[in-house]
Amino acid sequence: MTVVVAYSADALGRVALEHGIEQARVRGRRLLVVNATRGDAYVDKQFASDEALAEVGERLREADVDADVVQEVVSDVAAGLVDAARGADLLVVGVRQRSPVGKMLLGSVTQSVLLDADVPVLAVSALPTGHPDAPVVVAYRDDDPGRAALAYAAQEAARSGRRLLLAHVDTADADARTVAEDDLVEAVRQLDEQGVAAELAPLRDRDVAGAVQQLVDDRRAGLLVLGVRHRTPVGKMLMGSVAQRLILDLDVPVAAVKPR
Repeated sequence: MTVVVAYSADALGRVALEHGIEQARVRGRRLLVVNATRGDAYVDKQFASDEALAEVGERLREADVDADVVQEVVSDVAAGLVDAARGADLLVVGVRQRSPVGKMLLGSVTQSVLLDADVPVLAVSALPTGHPDAPVVVAYRDDDPGRAALAYAAQEAARSGRRLLLAHVDTADADARTVAEDDLVEAVRQLDEQGVAAELAPLRDRDVAGAVQQLVDDRRAGLLVLGVRHRTPVGKMLMGSVAQRLILDLDVPVAAVKPR
Protein backbone atom coordinates (compact mmCIF):
# COMPACT_ATOMS: atom_id res chain seq x y z
CA MET A 1 0.00 0.00 0.00
CA THR A 2 1.03 3.61 -0.44
CA VAL A 3 0.79 7.16 0.81
CA VAL A 4 -0.39 9.42 -2.02
CA VAL A 5 0.46 13.13 -2.21
CA ALA A 6 -1.58 15.55 -4.30
CA TYR A 7 1.32 17.66 -5.55
CA SER A 8 0.97 21.08 -7.13
CA ALA A 9 3.73 23.40 -8.27
CA ASP A 10 3.24 25.93 -5.48
CA ALA A 11 3.86 26.42 -1.75
CA LEU A 12 0.94 24.18 -0.77
CA GLY A 13 2.26 21.43 -2.98
CA ARG A 14 5.59 21.57 -1.17
CA VAL A 15 3.80 21.47 2.20
CA ALA A 16 1.84 18.38 1.09
CA LEU A 17 5.05 16.75 -0.16
CA GLU A 18 6.82 17.20 3.19
CA HIS A 19 3.88 15.70 5.07
CA GLY A 20 3.72 12.84 2.56
CA ILE A 21 7.40 12.08 3.14
CA GLU A 22 6.83 12.10 6.89
CA GLN A 23 3.78 9.83 6.65
CA ALA A 24 5.53 7.36 4.32
CA ARG A 25 8.40 7.11 6.78
CA VAL A 26 6.33 6.50 9.91
CA ARG A 27 4.09 4.00 8.13
CA GLY A 28 6.86 2.22 6.25
CA ARG A 29 4.98 2.75 2.98
CA ARG A 30 5.87 3.66 -0.57
CA LEU A 31 5.16 7.26 -1.53
CA LEU A 32 3.28 8.16 -4.70
CA VAL A 33 3.49 11.84 -5.71
CA VAL A 34 0.73 12.74 -8.17
CA ASN A 35 0.66 15.99 -10.13
CA ALA A 36 -2.87 15.81 -11.57
CA THR A 37 -3.71 18.84 -13.70
CA ARG A 38 -5.38 19.82 -16.94
CA GLY A 39 -1.99 19.65 -18.57
CA ASP A 40 -0.85 23.18 -19.35
CA ALA A 41 0.72 25.80 -17.09
CA TYR A 42 -1.14 28.50 -19.02
CA VAL A 43 -4.44 26.79 -18.15
CA ASP A 44 -3.66 25.24 -14.76
CA LYS A 45 -1.18 27.02 -12.49
CA GLN A 46 -0.68 23.80 -10.50
CA PHE A 47 0.95 22.10 -13.51
CA ALA A 48 4.51 21.11 -12.58
CA SER A 49 7.20 21.98 -15.10
CA ASP A 50 10.10 19.64 -15.84
CA GLU A 51 12.21 21.79 -13.52
CA ALA A 52 9.66 21.51 -10.69
CA LEU A 53 9.43 17.73 -11.11
CA ALA A 54 13.23 17.50 -11.04
CA GLU A 55 13.22 19.39 -7.73
CA VAL A 56 10.65 16.95 -6.36
CA GLY A 57 12.83 14.03 -7.42
CA GLU A 58 15.84 15.59 -5.74
CA ARG A 59 13.89 16.14 -2.50
CA LEU A 60 12.75 12.51 -2.50
CA ARG A 61 16.30 11.25 -3.02
CA GLU A 62 17.47 13.51 -0.20
CA ALA A 63 14.71 12.14 2.06
CA ASP A 64 15.67 8.58 1.08
CA VAL A 65 12.09 7.35 0.70
CA ASP A 66 10.83 4.76 -1.75
CA ALA A 67 8.77 6.87 -4.12
CA ASP A 68 7.30 7.34 -7.58
CA VAL A 69 6.32 10.61 -9.22
CA VAL A 70 3.58 10.70 -11.86
CA GLN A 71 2.08 13.56 -13.83
CA GLU A 72 -1.44 12.93 -15.00
CA VAL A 73 -3.37 15.07 -17.47
CA VAL A 74 -7.04 14.81 -16.56
CA SER A 75 -10.28 16.63 -17.28
CA ASP A 76 -11.36 16.40 -13.63
CA VAL A 77 -8.48 16.96 -11.18
CA ALA A 78 -10.41 15.81 -8.10
CA ALA A 79 -11.56 12.59 -9.79
CA GLY A 80 -7.99 11.94 -10.95
CA LEU A 81 -6.68 12.24 -7.40
CA VAL A 82 -9.45 10.07 -5.98
CA ASP A 83 -8.68 7.37 -8.57
CA ALA A 84 -4.93 7.55 -7.87
CA ALA A 85 -5.56 7.04 -4.15
CA ARG A 86 -7.80 3.98 -4.41
CA GLY A 87 -6.44 1.28 -2.14
CA ALA A 88 -3.87 3.62 -0.56
CA ASP A 89 -3.29 4.13 3.16
CA LEU A 90 -3.68 7.88 2.98
CA LEU A 91 -4.11 10.81 0.60
CA VAL A 92 -2.33 14.05 1.54
CA VAL A 93 -3.64 17.36 0.17
CA GLY A 94 -2.57 20.96 0.74
CA VAL A 95 -5.34 23.31 1.88
CA ARG A 96 -5.35 27.09 1.85
CA GLN A 97 -6.41 28.64 5.12
CA ARG A 98 -9.25 31.12 5.52
CA SER A 99 -8.76 34.22 3.40
CA PRO A 100 -7.83 37.57 5.00
CA VAL A 101 -11.44 38.73 4.66
CA GLY A 102 -12.69 35.62 6.47
CA LYS A 103 -14.17 33.78 3.51
CA MET A 104 -14.90 30.21 4.63
CA LEU A 105 -15.06 28.10 1.50
CA LEU A 106 -12.99 25.07 0.61
CA GLY A 107 -11.94 24.93 -3.02
CA SER A 108 -14.09 22.67 -5.18
CA VAL A 109 -11.21 20.24 -5.87
CA THR A 110 -10.36 19.93 -2.17
CA GLN A 111 -13.97 19.49 -1.15
CA SER A 112 -14.57 16.87 -3.86
CA VAL A 113 -11.50 14.92 -2.74
CA LEU A 114 -12.55 15.08 0.92
CA LEU A 115 -16.06 13.88 0.11
CA ASP A 116 -15.29 11.28 -2.57
CA ALA A 117 -12.01 9.62 -1.56
CA ASP A 118 -12.40 6.10 -0.20
CA VAL A 119 -9.30 6.52 1.97
CA PRO A 120 -8.49 8.91 4.84
CA VAL A 121 -7.51 12.36 3.59
CA LEU A 122 -4.91 14.40 5.47
CA ALA A 123 -5.48 18.13 4.90
CA VAL A 124 -2.36 20.18 5.61
CA SER A 125 -1.65 23.91 5.46
CA ALA A 126 1.74 24.26 7.17
CA LEU A 127 5.02 22.37 7.20
CA PRO A 128 5.45 19.53 9.73
CA THR A 129 6.38 20.85 13.17
CA GLY A 130 8.76 18.10 14.19
CA HIS A 131 6.91 17.37 17.46
CA PRO A 132 6.20 13.60 17.26
CA ASP A 133 4.83 13.47 20.82
CA ALA A 134 2.06 16.05 20.26
CA PRO A 135 -1.28 14.43 21.14
CA VAL A 136 -3.97 13.30 18.73
CA VAL A 137 -7.42 14.88 19.10
CA VAL A 138 -10.52 13.20 17.70
CA ALA A 139 -13.79 15.15 17.40
CA TYR A 140 -16.23 12.38 18.34
CA ARG A 141 -19.95 12.10 17.79
CA ASP A 142 -22.06 9.01 18.36
CA ASP A 143 -22.66 8.24 14.68
CA ASP A 144 -20.92 6.27 11.92
CA PRO A 145 -18.48 9.03 10.91
CA GLY A 146 -17.66 9.65 14.59
CA ARG A 147 -16.94 5.99 15.23
CA ALA A 148 -14.78 5.79 12.08
CA ALA A 149 -12.84 8.84 13.27
CA LEU A 150 -12.29 7.29 16.70
CA ALA A 151 -11.00 4.03 15.23
CA TYR A 152 -8.58 5.89 12.94
CA ALA A 153 -7.40 8.20 15.72
CA ALA A 154 -6.74 5.23 18.00
CA GLN A 155 -4.62 3.61 15.27
CA GLU A 156 -2.63 6.81 14.79
CA ALA A 157 -2.07 7.23 18.53
CA ALA A 158 -0.98 3.58 18.87
CA ARG A 159 1.34 3.86 15.86
CA SER A 160 3.15 6.90 17.22
CA GLY A 161 2.81 6.33 20.97
CA ARG A 162 0.96 9.62 21.36
CA ARG A 163 -1.81 10.48 23.80
CA LEU A 164 -5.36 10.44 22.44
CA LEU A 165 -7.89 13.10 23.46
CA LEU A 166 -11.55 12.26 22.79
CA ALA A 167 -13.27 15.59 22.23
CA HIS A 168 -16.88 14.59 22.73
CA VAL A 169 -19.32 16.85 20.91
CA ASP A 170 -22.00 17.21 23.55
CA THR A 171 -25.79 17.15 23.21
CA ALA A 172 -28.50 19.23 24.89
CA ASP A 173 -30.33 16.02 25.88
CA ALA A 174 -29.15 15.23 29.45
CA ASP A 175 -30.14 11.54 29.25
CA ALA A 176 -28.40 11.05 25.91
CA ARG A 177 -25.37 12.91 27.28
CA THR A 178 -25.11 10.50 30.23
CA VAL A 179 -25.32 7.43 27.98
CA ALA A 180 -22.78 8.84 25.51
CA GLU A 181 -20.29 9.79 28.22
CA ASP A 182 -20.67 6.36 29.86
CA ASP A 183 -19.89 4.76 26.49
CA LEU A 184 -16.86 7.01 26.03
CA VAL A 185 -15.55 6.28 29.51
CA GLU A 186 -15.69 2.61 28.57
CA ALA A 187 -13.94 3.37 25.25
CA VAL A 188 -11.15 5.16 27.15
CA ARG A 189 -10.79 2.15 29.46
CA GLN A 190 -10.54 -0.23 26.48
CA LEU A 191 -7.98 2.00 24.79
CA ASP A 192 -5.90 2.05 27.95
CA GLU A 193 -5.98 -1.75 28.00
CA GLN A 194 -4.68 -1.71 24.41
CA GLY A 195 -1.76 0.49 25.45
CA VAL A 196 -3.19 3.76 24.11
CA ALA A 197 -3.15 6.54 26.70
CA ALA A 198 -6.51 8.27 26.27
CA GLU A 199 -8.66 10.80 28.06
CA LEU A 200 -12.14 12.23 27.63
CA ALA A 201 -12.55 15.94 26.84
CA PRO A 202 -16.29 16.83 26.76
CA LEU A 203 -17.21 19.91 24.72
CA ARG A 204 -20.24 21.82 26.03
CA ASP A 205 -19.76 25.04 24.10
CA ARG A 206 -22.40 25.73 21.46
CA ASP A 207 -19.57 26.84 19.19
CA VAL A 208 -18.33 23.31 18.52
CA ALA A 209 -15.64 24.31 16.03
CA GLY A 210 -14.35 26.99 18.39
CA ALA A 211 -14.26 24.55 21.32
CA VAL A 212 -12.37 21.92 19.30
CA GLN A 213 -9.92 24.54 18.06
CA GLN A 214 -9.35 25.77 21.62
CA LEU A 215 -8.65 22.22 22.79
CA VAL A 216 -6.19 21.66 19.92
CA ASP A 217 -4.41 24.91 20.77
CA ASP A 218 -4.41 24.42 24.56
CA ARG A 219 -3.05 20.87 24.37
CA ARG A 220 -0.69 21.67 21.49
CA ALA A 221 -2.07 18.77 19.49
CA GLY A 222 -0.28 17.47 16.42
CA LEU A 223 -3.29 15.98 14.61
CA LEU A 224 -7.06 16.43 14.56
CA VAL A 225 -9.25 13.60 13.27
CA LEU A 226 -12.76 14.32 11.97
CA GLY A 227 -15.45 11.97 10.74
CA VAL A 228 -17.09 13.10 7.49
CA ARG A 229 -19.78 11.66 5.28
CA HIS A 230 -19.55 10.60 1.66
CA ARG A 231 -21.21 12.72 -1.02
CA THR A 232 -24.98 12.29 -0.83
CA PRO A 233 -26.71 9.83 -3.21
CA VAL A 234 -27.96 12.72 -5.35
CA GLY A 235 -24.45 14.10 -5.63
CA LYS A 236 -24.84 17.04 -3.30
CA MET A 237 -21.38 18.41 -2.51
CA LEU A 238 -21.64 20.06 0.87
CA MET A 239 -19.25 19.63 3.76
CA GLY A 240 -20.45 20.50 7.24
CA SER A 241 -19.59 23.99 8.46
CA VAL A 242 -17.76 22.65 11.54
CA ALA A 243 -15.47 20.46 9.42
CA GLN A 244 -14.83 23.26 6.92
CA ARG A 245 -14.04 25.76 9.63
CA LEU A 246 -11.58 23.45 11.39
CA ILE A 247 -9.81 22.47 8.17
CA LEU A 248 -9.51 26.11 7.13
CA ASP A 249 -8.51 27.61 10.49
CA LEU A 250 -6.15 25.10 12.08
CA ASP A 251 -2.41 24.99 11.44
CA VAL A 252 -2.19 21.33 12.48
CA PRO A 253 -2.96 18.52 10.03
CA VAL A 254 -6.62 17.46 9.91
CA ALA A 255 -7.46 13.87 8.93
CA ALA A 256 -10.92 13.47 7.36
CA VAL A 257 -12.17 9.90 7.75
CA LYS A 258 -15.31 8.30 6.36
CA PRO A 259 -17.09 5.13 7.52
CA ARG A 260 -16.57 2.06 5.36
